[in-house]
Amino acid sequence: MKKILIIDDNQPLATYLEKKLTDAGHEVVVESTGLSAIARLTEYTPDIIFTDFFLPNVNGDELCKIIRNMDHLNQTFLVLMSAAAKEMDLDPSKTLADAVMAKGTFKETAENFFSNIEETDKPRLDRPPEKVIGIESIHPRRMTIELLEKYRHLKTILDSISEGILEVEQGRITYANPAAITILGKPLDQLLAAYPSDLFAEVEKSRIEAIMRSADNGPTIVSPIGPIKLANKLLSLKKLPLQGVPDNVILLISDITEKIQIEEALQNYQAHLEKIIDERTTALTRTMEKLQQSQKMEAIGILAGGVAHDLNNILSPIVVYPELLLLDLPDDSPLKPKILTIKESAEKAAAVVQDLLTMARRGVQAIEVVNLNTVSRHYMQSPEYKKLAALHPNVSLETHFGQDLLNIQGSPVQLSKIIMNLIANAAEAMSKGGKICLTTETRYIDRTKKIINGNEEIQEGEYVILIVSDNGPGISKEDMPRIFDPFYTKKKMGRSGTGLGLTIVWGAVKDHRGHIEVLSEPGQGTVFRLYFPVTREELNLNHTLVPLGKFKGKGETILVVDDSKEQRDMVSLALSAIGYSVTTVSSGEEAVVFLEKNLMDLIVLDMIMDPGIDGLETYKRIREFRPGQKVIIASGYSEGDLIAQCLSLGVGQFINKPYTLDKIGEAVRLELDKSNP
Repeated sequence: MKKILIIDDNQPLATYLEKKLTDAGHEVVVESTGLSAIARLTEYTPDIIFTDFFLPNVNGDELCKIIRNMDHLNQTFLVLMSAAAKEMDLDPSKTLADAVMAKGTFKETAENFFSNIEETDKPRLDRPPEKVIGIESIHPRRMTIELLEKYRHLKTILDSISEGILEVEQGRITYANPAAITILGKPLDQLLAAYPSDLFAEVEKSRIEAIMRSADNGPTIVSPIGPIKLANKLLSLKKLPLQGVPDNVILLISDITEKIQIEEALQNYQAHLEKIIDERTTALTRTMEKLQQSQKMEAIGILAGGVAHDLNNILSPIVVYPELLLLDLPDDSPLKPKILTIKESAEKAAAVVQDLLTMARRGVQAIEVVNLNTVSRHYMQSPEYKKLAALHPNVSLETHFGQDLLNIQGSPVQLSKIIMNLIANAAEAMSKGGKICLTTETRYIDRTKKIINGNEEIQEGEYVILIVSDNGPGISKEDMPRIFDPFYTKKKMGRSGTGLGLTIVWGAVKDHRGHIEVLSEPGQGTVFRLYFPVTREELNLNHTLVPLGKFKGKGETILVVDDSKEQRDMVSLALSAIGYSVTTVSSGEEAVVFLEKNLMDLIVLDMIMDPGIDGLETYKRIREFRPGQKVIIASGYSEGDLIAQCLSLGVGQFINKPYTLDKIGEAVRLELDKSNP
């Protein structure tokens, strides 16, 4: 079965082809215009696309260019078709399509469709040389040839005009001549289907939108006295209604920058004009940089979140099943080291997933009251720090821990990663040796403080400050704006590291509602100053981990709610192996129905379930008829505010996926051993 998209405004033919292909077992989607096809393809990935050459809005040859620039469609087989293929003398080698097909009778066209589908199952090297499929049965028509010659003649005229021409249909651009592409400074695939106002800076959008909304029957002109500004260009714009087509207009665009500059130079205002243009260009560049940073982090977040969600579900069995095997093996079993290696590798992979989630600000960590002095000291005693110190023997670490340091709300795991990455980053920068200084202090910010080398402000209040400084080579002005970018690194090829260290720091600090300030000059070292809002809550000094082997149940009943069968089976087997009676359901709705008729000692509830209600809504419904029910929330991909809501409503604990036997065993035992409120 293939997923097939047909783009053709010939409704009878499209309906005929859709039925033929559907009867053959294929999944078929039909769109009748170029714009509707573009909208569909933002969320749909077909195996094959058949697009007609002549379409409303955007023609098939231009549509091919747009499709080829969509990354998720790079493996899609693309067929360009036309009833006038012979008259147009279409050359497959000059199109971006995988094949060109001539449209004939309904029956011939259907046969050619199936021929193309068969070609997609062959390796590219085994496909026949490029040719127009079905051309043999099509005969030239004189009227079509004459119309095409007239079309080419008119197109040549439009392409030669120095004034930019945009055709706008239903608010979106459907045609742009070469002059418009040059003037606007954007490739054709970025102009087609765009709204005209989106091509300009925010200050100009309202003017463009007002022009497009105007109902004047005659031309609407933006005069050279108040031109439209685009980067360092000044443009005049004229809107012309298209006779007989009320929803279509023509926009004529002229670059009048040179004309205005000459006029102002004659009036002795050239220097003044250049200053204004420079200031506005700089401001626009900064705005674009901020926008690009935001879009980049959002894209990375979507990618990392999706990858982590799948990997967490995959990794849980790889971590837990070896643990279950180890429970049944004697200490001297030759299989034990091999199983331990599998378990340790899976745990390392899980740590990488957590780094991705932290970088994307989508990780969920257990939040508790912590003290940065304690977290810092624990890191100094960790194997990770000892390994780093061994790799950089010429780098020393000096610490200054603040007396009576106040506590913060946070994740010890994430805070430890912040410290680890900042120290590792400083050590890597000082290849010839040097000194790193780690300092903690409590400070009251008595007025709003502007972040140095940043675009944010610290509000008045009390903060715990973590300072990591070094006397290394410093950061250049060129590198400073990019230090938190994912995969941006100055290391030479082959050196250790992923290029994610400072990105992880950035994401973790934002998860803690904190701020980062960076001060550096080339040759003068670097200072990272991190601000965390304080809490007046006290540390939980009574919490102790349950030793491995003491998780065992006493026959208590547990309901596992998860939309993944693999996760349900794995958790059920793990908990059953250590003495619990386990029941599983696949959705929140099933859990509610089950619990209305059955009593359970504990529920292990997945936060994100699809389809159906999520963990938060499930818990709310359960509380309505069983307010004292003990619940543990589990997730590997969620937003922190959902977890916080669950905990505030009475959920006992939260555990990260992927599961480990000691993690889920400890959480279950601790929750069951709590006395009921």
